[in-house]
Amino acid sequence: MTHISFAAAKELAREHGACIGALTAIQPMQSWTEFWQHPESVEWAYWYARRVIRGRWPDAEPHILQSPERAYCYAHNVLLGRWPEAEPAIFQVPKWAYWYAYNVLHGRWLKAEPHILKDPEWAYQYARDIIRGRWLEAEPTILHDPTWAYYYTHDLIREPREEQQEPV
Repeated sequence: MTHISFAAAKELAREHGACIGALTAIQPMQSWTEFWQHPESVEWAYWYARRVIRGRWPDAEPHILQSPERAYCYAHNVLLGRWPEAEPAIFQVPKWAYWYAYNVLHGRWLKAEPHILKDPEWAYQYARDIIRGRWLEAEPTILHDPTWAYYYTHDLIREPREEQQEPV
């Protein structure tokens, strides 16, 4: 389902249980051009790909790429795997880079690490869940934040995990 008329897409969204707020917002719209101008269009496009099409929607991908969060969700929940075209957008945001590495790549994501290590929370999560041990390059960031320094020292320095995962 690559090309579909906007009117048909609105009807399918209604049939598949789109929320009343979205349906109300798109009701007066007449075209895809109007749709893509709406601030919620990327969220709606992701929902449509996941719930209506239940698969890849190439026409929406350039728009979904504009949101690192939705790009991650699209890769994880729609494509069910890597989306190389979206990776440069996803790794810009430490939270979504972490989740992409954890849920999509199932391992270390070396290209994203310089971005992840800038955020103490997600650097800690990455060290704990993906590296499964100390992450020396991120320690200055993590240890600068009292909350994440506590968790990091408690979970990874004093009680390190047995197996560290090697980069893929």
